[in-house]
Amino acid sequence: MSDAAVPRALKFAVSDVDPDYVRLDITAADGYFAGFTEVYGGMDLIADVASRLDGFPSYPNDRREILLGSQDARALSFATLLIIAITVLATTIPAARAARVSPTNALQSD
Repeated sequence: MSDAAVPRALKFAVSDVDPDYVRLDITAADGYFAGFTEVYGGMDLIADVASRLDGFPSYPNDRREILLGSQDARALSFATLLIIAITVLATTIPAARAARVSPTNALQSD
């Protein structure tokens, strides 16, 4: 008997299909830790993952690594810059408004 708290599992579910993309939900657990991710890809995503997992496991120590998602440095750089720009705007606008308020008036209004 195992003292594992989480049942071992590897589950795939197609949860959203659009003419341009498909969303694949992946849940994995090793008995102690569990994780979940959503992967969006082209219509060939499911067939690609299925072909790589075909016959898994073939032997007791069978291990498969499947890399999903963009590895394009330009796309990752753009996403990083976009997040930084949103963060700067989200903090600068309220800070500018707060700077225009007199601390004395703000304390007296409470």
